[in-house]
Amino acid sequence: MNRDAALRLAEHGLCVFPCKVGKTPAPGFKWTEWATNDPSEVRAIWDHYGDCAPAIHLGRCGLVVLDFDKKGGKDGMTAFDTLGIDIAPQCPAAETPSLGFHTYFRQPVDRTLGNRTGALPAGIDVRGDGGYVLAPRAVLDTGEVYSDVPGWPELCAAFFADTIPTILDPIVDLIEAGKEPEPEAVGCPVGAVTVAPCTGAWDTARADAYIEVPLKDRADTLAGMPAESGRNHYLNQSVFHISGLIHCPTLANTSINMDEVWNAMSWGYAMHPSRKRNAAARFRKTFMSGWNDGARKPARGPAPDPLDDIVINLKRKEPSKAA
Repeated sequence: MNRDAALRLAEHGLCVFPCKVGKTPAPGFKWTEWATNDPSEVRAIWDHYGDCAPAIHLGRCGLVVLDFDKKGGKDGMTAFDTLGIDIAPQCPAAETPSLGFHTYFRQPVDRTLGNRTGALPAGIDVRGDGGYVLAPRAVLDTGEVYSDVPGWPELCAAFFADTIPTILDPIVDLIEAGKEPEPEAVGCPVGAVTVAPCTGAWDTARADAYIEVPLKDRADTLAGMPAESGRNHYLNQSVFHISGLIHCPTLANTSINMDEVWNAMSWGYAMHPSRKRNAAARFRKTFMSGWNDGARKPARGPAPDPLDDIVINLKRKEPSKAA
């Protein structure tokens, strides 16, 4: 049942990963890097890890969830009702085994919400970029189920149709209450490139440098492209190229992951905000298409360091000690 739920989520474009007992990621599974919406990868993951509950990588999906608890004397939904903000039944929702409630929204178009509570009433948590929730129809090891809520939109259908509403401004204001202002971004948010000395091996520092240069160049180029000027095609090709490098065996020990590529390209994309509806959803779909294609078709990558060949050839030319 969990495997079928995970496949259905992936087939509708949601990035998922397996969780075991205690709602924690399966042992050894790097969910921030390996969550996927590729059905073939999902099959392989669940074949390997067995019956795990599917969780949703919210940042990858561009979603933010209000988590209403109903335990320990708290009743988040009742507390939320006192705010006078009506959300029912506009967005996908799921009932948790503890009789809590998850409601799904799109991230705001001009900012990204993470995991915080802000000034929301007690019993309401926020899960967003950097967070995850167990998906509707997930079954815990206890047999308890995260259920769809009758009368509310169903998550997979709404996500695929791109009809999930953006989180309301009054809720955003409450979430961000008391938050320190973020420093203004200057330049592409990719770490400074320091090329390590040539050692003959593609260690992490050199692999990172090899990837960071084109990543920064492509993010900067995207930032300079006006809205609706072929940016989606350029975004797709750029992510395909960088993903191909990251998945290249020669550079397999790089520390650069999907999140860093996502941050860099989304920075460039946001320099000229699109006026079209659901620009965030189009960015996500374009990015994931390029990333998955690059993973399936890794780049050949750089040749081994020439120093290696020189040393090998010199050893071949050494005179025989028997001569």
